[in-house]
Amino acid sequence: MINGIFASLSGIRNAAERLGLTANNVANQQTPGYRALRATNVESAGGGVEIGAITRDDAPGPPLPEFAGGPDRLGSNVDPTVEQVNLLINKRQFEANVNALRAQDDALGDLLDTVRD
Repeated sequence: MINGIFASLSGIRNAAERLGLTANNVANQQTPGYRALRATNVESAGGGVEIGAITRDDAPGPPLPEFAGGPDRLGSNVDPTVEQVNLLINKRQFEANVNALRAQDDALGDLLDTVRD
């Protein structure tokens, strides 16, 4: 039962870390030359999930007008629709792990009540 609690907590922590990456991407959406960050989830050794790697998306951004930064400058490659989907995924991951944690807490409480009686 304790392993399930740790797995849920790792999922909550993972969702928060991924949310930070998404927020960073959105904050840098207008930064010329910025490349979006992407996270890859992996199973952790003790169960649960963690971020295995953070990589930069190497897709080029749109070309900027010459007056906006000189010739051959590219804009950010952050796609707001991709980031919106990532926000929804992070939200659902967080909610699912909180619900699993609550269920485990209730089950542990019931077990302790049974033992106490």
